[in-house]
Amino acid sequence: MLFVAGERCDIETLQWAKKNFGVPVLDHWWQTVTIINDELQPLKPRTLGNIVVKLPLPPGAALSLWQNDSLFKQLYFTKFPGYYDTMDSGYVDEEGFVYVMSRSDDVINVAGHRLSAGALEEITPTIEDPEVFKSIEKIVRKHLKKPGK
Repeated sequence: MLFVAGERCDIETLQWAKKNFGVPVLDHWWQTVTIINDELQPLKPRTLGNIVVKLPLPPGAALSLWQNDSLFKQLYFTKFPGYYDTMDSGYVDEEGFVYVMSRSDDVINVAGHRLSAGALEEITPTIEDPEVFKSIEKIVRKHLKKPGK
């Protein structure tokens, strides 16, 4: 078995690894997590949210940033009190499996819908009509503001 951990493994790489190594491939994140919204509320299955880890963390896990304890506390423990903020976005399915879709700063909020980079990457190979991309681009551009405006 091959374990892929850390960043989310895209579908093409996952399929390539299964085919070329000839063993089961598990895209794993190695943490016990909870998916919540920005108000610390749990979400329904298949709803994109923040991936967090309830405190306390196990001994030796995420101790600090090199010579910067205050920044470590500010970045990972202030946005969601009582949780370690992984800064990842994802969802849980109906069976409780967690899907890490992207870094939180890679999520596009369009008209109240959170679109992860991972979700967009997964659907693009199935879209053959270039007009679909033009439509998506128009929608995203309409809802995104330029910096300073």
